Amino acid sequence: MEDLANRWKRLSLSKSEGKNVDLSRNKKNLSFALAENFFMRRSINIEAAARTFCSIWQTRGSFEVSDKGNNIALIAFELEVDVEKVLQGKLWAFDRHLVAFLRYDGLVLVQNLCFEKTTFWVQLHNLPFALLTVEVATSIRETIGVVVKPKDVGEM
Repeated sequence: MEDLANRWKRLSLSKSEGKNVDLSRNKKNLSFALAENFFMRRSINIEAAARTFCSIWQTRGSFEVSDKGNNIALIAFELEVDVEKVLQGKLWAFDRHLVAFLRYDGLVLVQNLCFEKTTFWVQLHNLPFALLTVEVATSIRETIGVVVKPKDVGEM
């Protein structure tokens, strides 16, 4: 019996079988989509996480969650305002584990997404009173990386 690899090399489509397929009309609209990665060792129940986030986010429109394996999910939102709300509300956690989000355009394979940055709140305790200055805060800020100011906070 001929092995499968040799048969595969000879496989070709006839002219009638080889019609061009236009997939551009049938793709999902992912204008308002996020990819999320749950940083935990055990497998996550994506449906449970979606139910939890649904009650927390209280979005204006609906959203659809799909499990992509390896603790990664895609969330397609109906409204852009809901995407912004989720991104502004970070740092997110589920079951005491970090959840990182990326905007997703639907063109990159999920396994090629790089979740290499996320936002953290940083709060310092027990600084001496003499060090509670804008200059000291700026000096500390410069050592920890890029600083993102929340929209509701004044100049520092």
